[in-house]
Amino acid sequence: AGIQSPVVDSLVDSLIYAETQEELTAACKALDRVLWYGYYVVPNWYLAYHRLTFSSRFKQPKQLPVYYNPYALLYTWWFAGE
Repeated sequence: AGIQSPVVDSLVDSLIYAETQEELTAACKALDRVLWYGYYVVPNWYLAYHRLTFSSRFKQPKQLPVYYNPYALLYTWWFAGE
């Protein structure tokens, strides 16, 4: 897991062992440039279901369409008033 890149490893080492403010700034800018052009995901957690809130003021169809898409559930609801 993690970023497996010798370039990133080298730049992190440069950050850790920088002896002057100029070296630290240059290493930070270089690392920022490298990381900015990568595509990284930090997974947080996963749920196998969707959480929804409920209110009796919202209504939904009693019968769902044949080509129902669960991700579009909220598009089928409407506000029924107080």
